[in-house]
Amino acid sequence: MIYLKFYTNVPSRTACDLINETALRLANHQNIVGLKDATGDLSRLESLIENLGEDLKDQFLLYSGDDPTSTQFMLRGGAGTISVTANIVPQTISNICSLVREGRKNEALDLDQTLSDLNEILFVESNPIPVKWMLHRIGRITDGIRLPLSSFNVEFHDRAETILKNLHLLN
Repeated sequence: MIYLKFYTNVPSRTACDLINETALRLANHQNIVGLKDATGDLSRLESLIENLGEDLKDQFLLYSGDDPTSTQFMLRGGAGTISVTANIVPQTISNICSLVREGRKNEALDLDQTLSDLNEILFVESNPIPVKWMLHRIGRITDGIRLPLSSFNVEFHDRAETILKNLHLLN
């Protein structure tokens, strides 16, 4: 059995950054199929795509792991997004991905803009604390955060509820 691997670069969580030179070496490994990049650095994506070459551009999948920049990431050649925001608004994220694939850039950017407040509130505390609180608030999951996570800070509750109401997810 051959195992295929997808690497994740989240320096904010790991305190270690997978630099493009290393990503290019991984792209040449037969069992490594892609990379999720959560740096939010779009110039790195462009450089990586440029240096992949024609052979690997379509084989080595590059996904965004940074919700605020994911639409721009896809518009610049990324294959898609692995999204926290999609837990709250899955159809909207799916629609953005479809619009990008169809070349409807302005529509994708307009739809993405409607999520800016949501993208911001989802990362005011460590993931997954805010998303779990919001999913509970809109009735998609039961309440409860397990250790070592703590409860979503009450100072953000009103703002989060306003955002959910603006997205018509809460009355």
